[in-house]
Formats: sequence, C-alpha cells, structure tokens
Amino acid sequence: MKVRIDLLIWAILLVGACSDSGNYVDHEKDKVNNDFEHRINMPHGAKDISQYDRYYYIFGDIIVGEFIRNPNGKGRSIFLNNEAELPHIMDGGCGVINFRANLRKVESATISCNGDA
Repeated sequence: MKVRIDLLIWAILLVGACSDSGNYVDHEKDKVNNDFEHRINMPHGAKDISQYDRYYYIFGDIIVGEFIRNPNGKGRSIFLNNEAELPHIMDGGCGVINFRANLRKVESATISCNGDA
C-alpha cells in the first residue's frame, strides 16, 4: 500500500513538472494571437489574414503555419500538437498560405501562396 501511495505522489509531481512546458506554449499562443499575427505581411494575391483559418504548430522558437481561407470570411487561430496535424493541402493558390517563422523575428518569416493543381 505504501509503495502505491509513493508512486502516486511521484506521478503527481511528475505531471506538475511537465505542465510548466505547457505554460510556455500557452504563452506563445497568446503572443501569436495578440501580437504576432498583426505583423505578418500576407503575400501578393492573398486576402486579409483575418479571413483565414490559421493552423499553427509551435516547436521551440519556430512556428509553422498553414492558413486556409474560410468561406465565411471569419477565420480563427487553431494550435496543433504536432506538425503532422497541419492540413497539408497541395493546391489552392492564395486560398492556402504556407508560413514559417521564428517567434522572436517575425520579419524573417517565409510566407507564400500554395500552387495550383
């Protein structure tokens, strides 16, 4: 019985320690929503960023995104757990935008319209 209680306490402490990394990601999500998106220069031929659903994956200081034009014209920010969850659409022209940047230097971002099939 004592061993199970010790293991339970250890597991609770481990989960608590791991949750701090989530706070970092939450902070970065807030930064993207409140500041970062306003500084993104959309490529020629694209609509305003607010008209796209913006799928993001953050790892370290790098953010990868795919923006898909929302037919209703009201996009939202969606944060994913890993890069494999990004939509990965192969065409769509400027209805689909590819994005990659360092969170600390948005000015050095790469952003482009998708190709057309």
